[in-house]
Amino acid sequence: MQFPLPECRLREGLGMLLFTALSADKAEAGGSALPADAHPPRRAPHSEAMDKARPLWDTPLQFVFACISYAVGLGNVWRFPYLCQMYGGGSFLVPYLIMLIVEGMPLLYLELAVGQRMRQGSIGAWRTISPYLGGVGVASVVVSFFLSMYYNVVNAWAFWYLFHSFQDPLPWSVCPLNSNHTGYDKECEKASSTQYFWYRKTLNISPSIQESGPVQWEPALCLILAWLLVYLCILRGTESTGKVDSMSVTHTTAHGNAGSLTH
Repeated sequence: MQFPLPECRLREGLGMLLFTALSADKAEAGGSALPADAHPPRRAPHSEAMDKARPLWDTPLQFVFACISYAVGLGNVWRFPYLCQMYGGGSFLVPYLIMLIVEGMPLLYLELAVGQRMRQGSIGAWRTISPYLGGVGVASVVVSFFLSMYYNVVNAWAFWYLFHSFQDPLPWSVCPLNSNHTGYDKECEKASSTQYFWYRKTLNISPSIQESGPVQWEPALCLILAWLLVYLCILRGTESTGKVDSMSVTHTTAHGNAGSLTH
């Protein structure tokens, strides 16, 4: 049966990925991935040059740390336990683990295999497999862009609270006094000191959604600082990114494990 060129390239690309995975598994076991008379799929003609042109991680451990840094974030540490408790507690883990094994782990393995085999960016790698899959690469770039946009806002809030934490007492620990200094602010008394500091000092939200309000310069400067740190971390590519990932992952996991042992 004859296939058009894109479908043939798709089958060839997926076959190369499967051959790479089987070869790696058999090599670790000390055997051969294919019979003696079998030939591996044809390697992409540009991949040899790409292996030398693209920078590599200094050590395999840095690559592992980079994957952990990308996969583990505030959503895992902060939001996942909250959602787990909201949607059934321990019973939520049953469908979660099923989907993790059925969908999550195969997609993760596929993404790692595509990157290691093609040695290209997201768009170029999927277009090499098939021109029809170029949209998958574009979609992943768009997702990464929006992910970094809103995650860096959270980092800016962290800097905001860090700078205000040097005050004594903490500004979110007590309600401020009213304009006459005869008592506490009524709005703060109706809610709490932490909510008041968040909505009135950090966000300074407008009365309605139709009003945008002025620019909050102090949080904006914290956002600029967050983006500056991101730029410094990726300035030298994998050389600087690998070192930052190693320190951040080690600190995060060590702190979390220490907390789990004390509670």
